[in-house]
Amino acid sequence: MTPKTQVEVTTKCRRLFYHKSTGRVTGIASGGGALAGLTGTALIMATHNDPEAPNTIGCVECYYGALGKGRPYSVNLATVGEMENTSTAHHSNPTDITAQALCDARDACVSYDWPEE
Repeated sequence: MTPKTQVEVTTKCRRLFYHKSTGRVTGIASGGGALAGLTGTALIMATHNDPEAPNTIGCVECYYGALGKGRPYSVNLATVGEMENTSTAHHSNPTDITAQALCDARDACVSYDWPEE
């Protein structure tokens, strides 16, 4: 694991929510509190309080922010599935290897650039 990755994964683990049709990040939530034990559809429904949310909102359940990048703006819909799978693998077996894979998948998937207005 690179020193940069090591620093990133020692920060708070978060959940990243995005719109499934546009890739636009809809929010980031902490991984704790009353929703700590929820995953998948139950987590999305509890967070968004909308029965249609699982059809329109996706979630990366284990997300670490990239150093110096700020808040994420969007995800690449072509690679977000890989990021979600890597997130699940790291969440169930948090090792240096899965941490590095998670940060690599995030770097390939997440954009922090806001569009020009």
